[in-house]
Amino acid sequence: SFFTLVLSRGLQGMFGAFISPVCRLMVVQLFKQRLAEVMAKIVPIFLMGPLLGPLIGGAITTMISWRLIFFINIPVGLFTLAIIFLRFPRHQSEVNYRFDIIGFVILSAALVSGLFVIETLTVQMVSNLLKIALLIVSISLFFSYCFYANKRQHPIIALDAFRNKSYSYFTVILMTTQFFIGNMGFITPLYVQTQYHYSAWESGLTLTPIVAGALMSKYLLKYIRDQFDDKRIIISLWIVFIAIQFSMAEMMLHFNLYILLLLLFINGFGIGIMMPVISQNIYGGLSKKLAGDGAIINTALRQAMQAFAISFVVLVLILASSQIKLDWHTVLPKSSYATLMLVNAIGMIVTMLLFRRMPKITTELTA
Repeated sequence: SFFTLVLSRGLQGMFGAFISPVCRLMVVQLFKQRLAEVMAKIVPIFLMGPLLGPLIGGAITTMISWRLIFFINIPVGLFTLAIIFLRFPRHQSEVNYRFDIIGFVILSAALVSGLFVIETLTVQMVSNLLKIALLIVSISLFFSYCFYANKRQHPIIALDAFRNKSYSYFTVILMTTQFFIGNMGFITPLYVQTQYHYSAWESGLTLTPIVAGALMSKYLLKYIRDQFDDKRIIISLWIVFIAIQFSMAEMMLHFNLYILLLLLFINGFGIGIMMPVISQNIYGGLSKKLAGDGAIINTALRQAMQAFAISFVVLVLILASSQIKLDWHTVLPKSSYATLMLVNAIGMIVTMLLFRRMPKITTELTA
């Protein structure tokens, strides 16, 4: 039933939210001196999950039954449990204070109300007055939490890390990259399925160049960093991503499968280079204690950004096509997808102009 599906996904997200910060924090603490090198190996694995998901799920859906896609988690989960028991490093948490229930309620309410507004912007059943009211509530709660966190000694998410210019800058760059570039795994299958009647299996195959590009970047990252400084790498990749968005806009008006695959490969390669470099510099100037808080904040923002990014994609597609309702049976005009790519490109250009002054880059965590 729909209720069971939504409830199960909610529980899955809740427990996944516990796992992700722990894993990221362990990586930062264990490999702080060579974080970029390690992240170069981890990023392709991060990409393989959401990108191979549509491929494997599409094959199961096309050849067997969509209900069986849920069972793929069982062998993956058992394998993961075995690895945790056998190889996960022993680490005792130093936290000795109580869970911040008040901060949790304030921040959760802010996120939920904000996401609800974005999701229902084009839904006529929800009144505009309610949307405006919830938007005001969401913004007010975010500001309330910032005030609350500054006054509390141990808030659920400490904001002290943002006082570090390097952390703040690279967090914004990472979130923006994920927001405008990381949504290809959603846009591409939707486009080829609705426009050219690709099966779920075929649309999943179109995402494999992203993984291939990320895997290739792992072998070239050290060479690239030896030849260029991190600032030049980030600026160059930012320009490449903008060019990809403009090229995708043109390609979606005049579809060419080979050009699509090439652009996705370059996109994956760029992400494979960008993410390790940014991850190295996000935590570069933080103390060991703040690095833990920073890792938790970073993970929480990445999870929230994924939800906002998908909502943003749907919103732009609906507004660009004048469609009140969007589903898998709705065939949007190609111009809607081209408009989405142009909006992404403009958003990245604005971000690059606003954050053109990059702080001094550090390469290792402080003691």
